[in-house]
Order: sequence, then C-alpha cells, then structure tokens
Amino acid sequence: MQMHERFQEFEKAHHLFHKRVTDVEIWQYIRFIIFFQILKKSGIFETPHTATEEGIQRIGQLPRLLYNSLCFHPTFFKKPVDLLVFGSNSKVKLTEEYWDIFTDFFLDELPFSSQVIEFPRFNGHCRPTVNKNIRYFDWYLISSFFQRSLPAATQLSHEDDHFVNELDRALNTEFNVDLNIPQLIRRTLRRRYRYLKAVRSLLQHYKPRLVMEVCSYDPLNQILNEVCASFSIPTIELQHGLINSFHIGYNFPPLEKQPVTFPKYMFTFGEYWHRVCNWCIPDENLIPIGSPYMEYQWQKVKAEPKDQVLFISQGTIGRELSKLAVDLSEKLPSNMRLVYKLHPGEYERWKEIYPWLLEKQKQAKIDVIDTRAKTIYDFFGESRYQVGVYSTAIFEGLCFGLHTFIVCLPGYEYMDDLIDNNQAYHVNTADELFALINKAGKDMDRKVNPEYFFKRNSLKNIQSAVTELMCVGNSGEL
Repeated sequence: MQMHERFQEFEKAHHLFHKRVTDVEIWQYIRFIIFFQILKKSGIFETPHTATEEGIQRIGQLPRLLYNSLCFHPTFFKKPVDLLVFGSNSKVKLTEEYWDIFTDFFLDELPFSSQVIEFPRFNGHCRPTVNKNIRYFDWYLISSFFQRSLPAATQLSHEDDHFVNELDRALNTEFNVDLNIPQLIRRTLRRRYRYLKAVRSLLQHYKPRLVMEVCSYDPLNQILNEVCASFSIPTIELQHGLINSFHIGYNFPPLEKQPVTFPKYMFTFGEYWHRVCNWCIPDENLIPIGSPYMEYQWQKVKAEPKDQVLFISQGTIGRELSKLAVDLSEKLPSNMRLVYKLHPGEYERWKEIYPWLLEKQKQAKIDVIDTRAKTIYDFFGESRYQVGVYSTAIFEGLCFGLHTFIVCLPGYEYMDDLIDNNQAYHVNTADELFALINKAGKDMDRKVNPEYFFKRNSLKNIQSAVTELMCVGNSGEL
C-alpha cells in the first residue's frame, strides 16, 4: 500500500476528522504537516526548498516589519471591497516590476473592487510591484511576537491531553517515525489563537463578498477559511501547482461535512485536475478557469526548439535527479545542450548539496539555471525534451510540445496517468534516457490535448466565475 493510502486509512480508522482539542477540529490543521514529516523522516522526500521563517525569529527583523506595518498596514485608509485576496508572494520580475503570477494577470480585469493582503516570505516582500493595491500582514506578525506565550490557548483538558498523547503514540508506531505531536498541536493552537483576531479584524474592516487565496493548506489560509465559514463568506482557492491522488492537501477520506479549513470553491487549471484526487467539496464547486500566467507565456514565447534537454528540478528529489543529469551529460553529443533548471527554493544551496552538478557546470557540460533572468517558459520554447519527476511544470512543458520523460524517483507515481496515456515515458537510468531521446520524434506517438490540462480563455473564464459567485454573497454578521 502506498504511503498516502496508509495515511488515509489511519485517519479514517481513528476518526480523526471528528476529534476536537480545546474545541478545535485540530486534525484538519495538522494533517498536511504530519504527512510531509512522515515522508521526510521515512527518507521518501528530502527538504523541498530553503526553509522560510514563521513570524519574527530575530529582533533585528523588527525595524523592517515596523516600516512595512506603518506604510502598508491593511486597515489604514482603506474601504470595504467586493473581493479580498490573500496573495501568494510568488512573484516574477516580468518588467521593471514584480508580478504575482496567480493574481496580477486578472485582478484589474474584474468589474469588482479588490484588495490584496500579502504575507511576508523570508520576512520580506518583493518591490516594486505592478499591483499598487497591496497591503501587508506584517503588523499582525509583530503583535503575535509579543503573544508567543499563551497558556490559555494550549491549556488542554485531561481528555484532550490523553487523546494527543495517544495520537502521538499511534502515529509513531504505525509509520515508524519519531514525531512530537503534542508540541505540534500546541504550536498550532497558539498560532490559530494569535491570528484568529487578526483575520476577523480584516474581514470586518473590508466586508468582502468573496475571499480568494492561493494555497489552502497554508496555516494562515486555514484560519482564514474557518473564519470566513463562520461569517458565511464564500472562499475560493486558485490552483497553484500539481494536484493528484498523492497530494494529501487535496485528498480526503469520505466525510460527513466539508472541513472548515478548506475553501468552498476551487478554481482549477482545467478539467483534468477534477478527476485526479478525492476532493472534499462537491463537483459543482470545482470550476475550470485556466491559468492567465501560463496563457500569457504561451502566447509570448516565440523561440524555435533546438536539440536541448531540459531538466526540471525540485528540492525533494534534486539530489538523485541532478546525478542522472550528470550521467546523461557524458553521453550526449557535443551538439546537444543540457539545461538543469533549479527550483527557486534550491537557488541558495545547490552548490553545497549538489557539488557534482557544480563540477559539470565548470566543465561547460551542463548549464545550471539558478536565477530568474529567464523564465522556465523560455526554456520550454527552445527545448525539445524535458526530464523531471512530478513538477507542475511538466504539464506546462507538455503543452509546449516537449517530449517528456519521467524519472522513477519518489513521487513519480503522481504522473502515472501521463504514462498510461502515452503522453510521457518512464526512465530509470541515463542509458535508458539517452536511448529514448534518440528514439523521440521517430516512432514515439504523443497524444496531448493542452486544453484538457489548461483551459483556454482564462480571463473570460475567471470574470464569468467570479461574477456568478458574487451573487452568493454572505449572510453572516460582519
């Protein structure tokens, strides 16, 4: 049985979605974190990217947070809006300004007022931004820093304490790991306690008819969804990456009711993503709208493909994938280029953790991409082949017409549907990959329907969907 199946069997057998700790449906808040820790401690996944810090970790960060709080406080001089957006802070510098790839391509096209609230990443924000209508969450981080010791938030009853310790024992026994569940639960309860008031304050100030977010299993967005549900404000998640039957953030056992931490609606890239996992929301709440950023890049890239092999890295499998790239570099003819595109989360540390890759770069046998000077779409446009494991970018590369090879590393099962439909091919070794590259374009048949993965006319689709959901409104007291 696959690990995700074991995990869902465990949570179903222990009725974890029904359990409350201090009257909080705690399992919803911690299941994603626990599952990833199990994968990591079991040696299945490595650290995906450079770690981000939650809240204020050092007093030295206070001046910057204070500046952001004074200049970009979310409730200074702002009025109620139709749509409140919690941005991703996943930005690219397309012009002289930074663009949020998930929201900046459509917000100005909507016939509704909106406000973006941004949580800092690495305790900072990208500036300048094309969207001038951004306010920061930094003030609430400062206030939460002085509320770190909150015994009332973690005061467990005897019954709660017994449940928490039993859960810790059962998880560690079942998955042969050493997790500190009591510590995780107390930390989760403290965070929820600190941010509940902040989220309520934002909602009461802006009085939105709709709330939009990018990652529903982000701890802040989980709290946001819970509070919005209590106010009867519809919430929408924008798909931001790969979704499949292995992604525990989107797969749930059969439930009597929807988890309060999950959004009411999901805007997906296309119809394909609706059938690949066990959703906890009704089918009619899954709305295919496409990807404005993907569509923009699709139309923009004009490069002619050449004999270039593009490796798409991820921190979780980068060690072994980079070794495969090194092996392949010794086999490719001199007229073929090998590009190793790092995930942004690997930029800062790849030279230390992949020294073999650095050596090949010095020998000019591999071109390692560790900057944002060119987008991955530029490399899609100029490449004929792509190699990866389970990145969302693989689906985008397919839509650019690349011959696609899936390396059998942890997570490759996520892409089995592509393999079964002859849209991609499995490889285990550099020899196999080299043979398939030579064979590609001769007798390898690919049947790719880009519209199935990424619905076209995304701007029109979003306008239509948001307009319809605006009619839902809210009936709670704000």
